[in-house]
Formats: sequence, C-alpha cells, structure tokens
Amino acid sequence: MIVRRPLPPPPPEDPHAWPDRETMLADRAAALTELTRRRLAAGRLVLLWLTGLAAAVGWAAAGLAVRSLELGGLNLPTALAALVLAAVLLAVAGVGLDFWLRQGRVVRERLEAWADLARDPATDVRARARRRYVTWLVVSLALCAVGAWTLFHLVAPGADAGVGAAAGTVPGAGSVSGTDTALVPDREPGAPADADSGGLGGTVYVLGWSVTCLITGLLGVARSVGHQHWSERLLSAVPERWGGGAHR
Repeated sequence: MIVRRPLPPPPPEDPHAWPDRETMLADRAAALTELTRRRLAAGRLVLLWLTGLAAAVGWAAAGLAVRSLELGGLNLPTALAALVLAAVLLAVAGVGLDFWLRQGRVVRERLEAWADLARDPATDVRARARRRYVTWLVVSLALCAVGAWTLFHLVAPGADAGVGAAAGTVPGAGSVSGTDTALVPDREPGAPADADSGGLGGTVYVLGWSVTCLITGLLGVARSVGHQHWSERLLSAVPERWGGGAHR
C-alpha cells in the first residue's frame, strides 16, 4: 500500500514561533523543496494527461453515438450505450481536472506563504527546479502541437474545397474534360456522401480530441511557466517577517 506524505502545512502566523532565524530558514528550505517537488512532480503531469485521456475517450464515445444515430436502424441501442459511456467519461474527466486544479492552488498558496517569510538565496535558487520546469514545458508544448495540427487538418478541407472550386473542379465529382464540361463522378451513384469518412460522428470525435489535447497541453504550459515566474519573483527582494523589519 502506497502512503503519500501530507503537504507541508502553512507557516505559523507568528514569525517568532521559531527559537532562532537558522531554525526558521531550515524549516522554510524543507517546505519550499517539498512543495516545489510536488508542484512539478511527474505524477501530477501523468494525472493531467490521464484526465485528458479520459476526456478524449469520452469524445470518441460521443462520436460513435452520433455516427450510430446517423446510420439508424439496429444501431440505435449502440448510440444510447455510447452516449451513456461518453457522459460518464467526460464527468470523470471533469472531476479529475477539478481535483488537479484545486491541489495545484493549495500548493501554490503554501509556496507563496513560506517564501514570504524571508529570503535565502541558496534555497531560493534550488526552488527554481529548472529540469522539472523544462520537462513540463517541452512535453506540454508537444501536446499542444499535436492538438493544433489535428485541428488544422480538420478545418483544412474547407479551404481545399474553395481552392478546388476556383480551379473549376468539384471535390468528389471528378474532373472537367473537354469543352462540354462533363463531370466524371468518383463514386457510385446513390452512395452516401460520407462513405469515405466518419461523417458528423468522426468530426465530433476529431474536434473533441484535438481541443482536449490543446487544453491539456496549455494547462501544463501554464503550470510550468507560472512556476518559473514565481521563482523569479522569489529570487528578487521580498519582505522579511523576522525581527519586525525589512531585511537588507
């Protein structure tokens, strides 16, 4: 059984709760180190991605439901089951995202509270956690790129259709030959227009998947960049609460 250690508690309201400054700085260093590790832990990144994965699978189920409704007939029970599955998965993703955001807020508030106690350059430099910050930033930007690329290719066919119309061709209808402008169809008469694609259901899935990738990546980018900005402020002069005055 894995037992996680609790987060370091907020610092005492009274700065003279410690017997001396050295003890206070030691507690501050331990708290900042642990809170920084928790804020950019690999487990928190995995939790964010698992939440995004649950949302992506939920959108896949929603796309299956829409596609089954398009086909009709015996596919209606499949559509109902897929809709229920989509609702469950998207609800799970929403709960997971809320938990992830609330935990991140708690860690950030405690980091700021401990940082406001004093200034200790040796500890504050370590609190930057550059390797963790870069790892979060790189993988999150990569996920954003995947989502943006997928979204672009979803909307790109509309632009391609406009180019084809300007060139005198109709997508899916063949080419114009000779002066009589006879169109040669590419598929059998009576075949459904979306026989070679997922139709509206496929669009729902791809749109949901790409937007989920973008949001998940942006959340990771915001966490990493936010920590970097916080650490830069930490390394600048901050108010001292020890001894009742500003430390210079």
